[in-house]
Amino acid sequence: MGYYDNVNPTLLSLADVTASTVLEIGCGAGSFARAYKARNPGAYYVGIEYVQSEADQAKHHLDGVLCANVEEDETFHSLDKLLDGRSIDLLIIGDVLEHLWQPEKVLRNIHERMSPNGRAEICMPNIAHWSTLMRLLKGDWTYADNGLMDRTHMRFYTRDTTRKLLEDTGWTVNFEQPRTFNRDRGIAHAKAFAKISKELNFDPNVAAQNMLPLQWVFSATKSENPKPISIKAIGIGTKIDALSKIRLMQPLNVLKNSGEFTPNISIANFDSIPDGDPGIFLTYRLHPESNERREHINQKCREGWLFIHDVDDHPEYLAGQKKNDFWSIKSAHAITVSTDALAQVCKKWNPNVFVVNNQIPFTSDDEDVEKSAQKKPILFFGALNREEEWKSECADIVDFLIKRKEDISCSIVHEPSLFKALNNKADAVFHPTQTYENFINLLAQSDFALLPLFENEFNECKSDLKVIECLAHGVIPICSSYTAQQTSVPRKFLTVVGDSKGWTGALNDLLKDPIKVKKQKFAGLEYIRKNRMWSHHGTQLANLYTDLFKNQSELEKERLKRLAG
Repeated sequence: MGYYDNVNPTLLSLADVTASTVLEIGCGAGSFARAYKARNPGAYYVGIEYVQSEADQAKHHLDGVLCANVEEDETFHSLDKLLDGRSIDLLIIGDVLEHLWQPEKVLRNIHERMSPNGRAEICMPNIAHWSTLMRLLKGDWTYADNGLMDRTHMRFYTRDTTRKLLEDTGWTVNFEQPRTFNRDRGIAHAKAFAKISKELNFDPNVAAQNMLPLQWVFSATKSENPKPISIKAIGIGTKIDALSKIRLMQPLNVLKNSGEFTPNISIANFDSIPDGDPGIFLTYRLHPESNERREHINQKCREGWLFIHDVDDHPEYLAGQKKNDFWSIKSAHAITVSTDALAQVCKKWNPNVFVVNNQIPFTSDDEDVEKSAQKKPILFFGALNREEEWKSECADIVDFLIKRKEDISCSIVHEPSLFKALNNKADAVFHPTQTYENFINLLAQSDFALLPLFENEFNECKSDLKVIECLAHGVIPICSSYTAQQTSVPRKFLTVVGDSKGWTGALNDLLKDPIKVKKQKFAGLEYIRKNRMWSHHGTQLANLYTDLFKNQSELEKERLKRLAG
């Protein structure tokens, strides 16, 4: 991976995926754009790159690329043509401003072209880093081909001087975030410099803050925006970390990066119920069991906090809900759920129920899906406590995988029963419970996935998350008829099995026709990109939370009346 291929994970994590138009200054070969477009494929993404060879590569990943000097007036005339009347919603600048003679001019030119709520995420190297201080003390100021002493750096910045640069050019800095590497060595040097700081009457804590980060990432807006709404979210803590990640972390990260909310998420910890100005108190699958904690939440509701409880499985099958007599559902101002069927169930206890469907935070890249289609096919089965269903729905799959082990592999996650049934006679690998990230990585390496749900009261409330996860990563879901009925995804993107004898036939047909498989993979991927991503639906969730928060006083009256009744 070269200088122009690096993707700054901090910049990526802060980038607003609801942006319609994105500009990247110094887009290199398009690596950052490629990663961002996996999260927001509908964005119109343009870049400016000085090096022709890099700009040529970037054109494969961006909607428009200018190979030009960003400091020249003509470049911005060309940019205006490329934008074609659009305002910029998101600006990305990763380690570029220090290479410019006139960064102030560039920042002002871009500022003029930003939308009213436009955001900028900017990374700058920190010349106050401990490594440069050490070199200075040794009398060494030698330039290099890259790094803090890159010979092409025209300017050098610290945290404070970068903030001043942004503010002087019209930007409002919301916060800065350090990027620290080799932390142990940095702390050791900071301790040594602390002694000097005291002798010079300089705060050693400030010195440490300045010298530890190798880079600073600044998040700024075109103008000062309204104060964001605080969200305090508490999620369940289990070995299956996907639960809180899917229902809390993914959507709340989208809201955070939009600038309208400041979420804070804790897992299985009611000790940090919020204080301060009212905001939103959001719980997921976690229930206050003591009267003291319940009264604390009630007090927060009286103070103006909005209490939302999120439900994503049939509550009567959840031990925590039953044990606490559905208190979280009854006592919340509003309930968010993952399906329409679940909404109807929850309305037995609370009329204020809102459907927030599961969505996808990012998709696999086309090139990765293409590579997957060129190898020995892999069948994926990722499930927990689903032995009864796979045995009743698709038991014949065991014999098929054994007989066709030269033609197909099997990747099994969580559920050991299928792996045991194969008895080391098939080309199969078992993976115990994984982190959500590893689960998705294993899924993305596969080609087909078994989704053998059958009809019962619990499954009726399940979302279509597994279906859309498959499609988002170029995997064809092989579904029971019931699974297909539970999703809004059109059947043409699925392989639907009519009865228990159809699973092996469906797999056999897929193995016969790799061209059809490839087309179906990309068709499903495109469907998700257009319909089922948080980049599309984050704004809807933001509007829901904002409207509920504005209506908190009325919802509190309803809540008290409901509890009294």
